Amino acid sequence: MIKEHVEANPAALTLFGTNNNGLSGQPIEKFFVGLEDFKEAWSRFLDRGSEHRETRILRGNGETIFVEYTAKAHYLPGRHVAVLRDITRRKQAEEALRESEERFQEMARNIEEIFWTLDAENLKVLYVNPAYESITGRSCESLREDPKSYEEVIHPEDRVRVLSRLGESVQTGQLDEEFRITKPDGATRWVWVHGFPVRDSAGIVRRLVGTAQDVTARKSAEEEIARNLDRAESAGAEADAFRKTTLALTQNLSMDYVLDTLLQSLLKLVPCESARIL
Repeated sequence: MIKEHVEANPAALTLFGTNNNGLSGQPIEKFFVGLEDFKEAWSRFLDRGSEHRETRILRGNGETIFVEYTAKAHYLPGRHVAVLRDITRRKQAEEALRESEERFQEMARNIEEIFWTLDAENLKVLYVNPAYESITGRSCESLREDPKSYEEVIHPEDRVRVLSRLGESVQTGQLDEEFRITKPDGATRWVWVHGFPVRDSAGIVRRLVGTAQDVTARKSAEEEIARNLDRAESAGAEADAFRKTTLALTQNLSMDYVLDTLLQSLLKLVPCESARIL
């Protein structure tokens, strides 16, 4: 048998959005969202003798709110008591968080950069998006099995420096590094990692969050530009050396030698016994 409301305090009247007349004597299911669920819950409540749950109720104006309640059956013969608390704002916040999480997951699944989250205390991976697989050639599952296996991805020559900077970032609040990674097939790639700490309400760093971008193409272009500049500087140095050598040679030729050579050429063209420059 479904019982009726008998008595309620002012806080309960405010919660239900009605007055004492609108609540007392009314069947409980009238304020319960989902009658079939209510009947099952009521039967379970009577069998167990107590209940602590979250549910939805209808207020007097038809508005639906979320409540958390603790109920005790037969605290007096045929009487049951319940204490209710409005948790609507909390449930709305949870729903907003779920929607935000869904949007985040959608974004993370579709960006080309690695998005990562580490535990600030032990530097173990808490989350990484699918881009980790395409950039490193290793599975996300490998990180779930060993949350620090990302260390093996870092090129041996860069590993000590990068891990040192990563540890320091918990205190410095900054991580901005370019380094090499090694794929399982032996290929080397360049990545640019940027990260920052996430603090709790007490100001304690709990997580490190950041991105890792494949910058191999950019590094290759930079190296090619550097090689071209070296070649250009080398060619310029050779041209300058030739110019200086030629200048030195012409400066070393005496005017008498130049004039004598000129006269000998004229004698071959114009037969005569002697010639002089006036």
